[in-house]
Amino acid sequence: MRRAENEATRGGLGPPCILTNMEIEEKQARRVVPFAGAVECRACPVICERVVNPVHCLRTRCRYVYAYCDDGVVFFGCVEKVFAAELDIAPHLAHPRRNVYGMVKAVRRPLPQCRHRVERAYEYLYDRRECVNPTFAQHPDEYTPAAVHRLVHGRRMRARGAGTEPPARAG
Repeated sequence: MRRAENEATRGGLGPPCILTNMEIEEKQARRVVPFAGAVECRACPVICERVVNPVHCLRTRCRYVYAYCDDGVVFFGCVEKVFAAELDIAPHLAHPRRNVYGMVKAVRRPLPQCRHRVERAYEYLYDRRECVNPTFAQHPDEYTPAAVHRLVHGRRMRARGAGTEPPARAG
């Protein structure tokens, strides 16, 4: 009975396409994902994730780094849990000039002193003009209206009423 009703409402086109339903559900799920996520953005087919460099924490003697010894091995981590991993410090001590750990996925919003960047999965799908959340690549503390305008339009924003002449130099 229900199948007959569905076919009647769709003009007798037969059963619904599973792929179409999956696409509709995926679009609805994307709307639910918050854009202001601190560590990842999944608002479009490109998956963007914020990653941090734990070697930078050691080199700058970040005040949020802690260390502990377990069975003779010294591990370090972040008190603020910007990254969740607790890493063995021996590779860094053996090669202090190398980035022995690479970038580690951030699990919370990076602090202002954290060295971080955004890595994109499926980068070939990325287009700056079609990005749903262009401010994600900036540090969360840098979301000024001018920065958003530059990201979206790719040029400098001029103040209203500004003339074409450069400002006069003092002195």
